[in-house]
Amino acid sequence: MLEQVAREAGYTRGALYHQFKDKEELALAVVEWIDETWWREVGGPAEQDPDPVAALMVLARGHAVYCRRDVARVIMALRVEFSAQDHPVGREIKRISKRW
Repeated sequence: MLEQVAREAGYTRGALYHQFKDKEELALAVVEWIDETWWREVGGPAEQDPDPVAALMVLARGHAVYCRRDVARVIMALRVEFSAQDHPVGREIKRISKRW
């Protein structure tokens, strides 16, 4: 999957790793990006609807569409890997999960 991310970004795998101090920093950047895109594409639009039922529908539809993309698989893989550990990536995933 990292090769695909690097290729789509126009990098080699090595060049992608060169942008970050280590794998942990890369994983934290990915978690931050996922959180930002979820709020921009799903959470934000739902919060803007004043009708609670309509907001719930916007949230449900937006989340369903969001989860069909590879980005949802990435956060799930990171969650499985790190959530049970006292690790910076696990702590960040836990923090953003409380916001969702």
